[in-house]
Amino acid sequence: MKEKQTAFEDSFIGFSDAIEKIIVYIVYALIIGLIVSQALLQSSTVRSRITKVDTLEGVHYENVSKR
Repeated sequence: MKEKQTAFEDSFIGFSDAIEKIIVYIVYALIIGLIVSQALLQSSTVRSRITKVDTLEGVHYENVSKR
């Protein structure tokens, strides 16, 4: 009975190690994607094509105080 538990434990450890490596790669890919997307959003040309937030912001505070 002890051998079956050991074999199961070994196969479970091998499976969980493989899944852990996949999760770590996914986390690294997401972090790299986040850094790249934030770097691209620093460019006003790229930002204007990706997001509409800048056009929807309304009147800037500086323009309101000059009225």
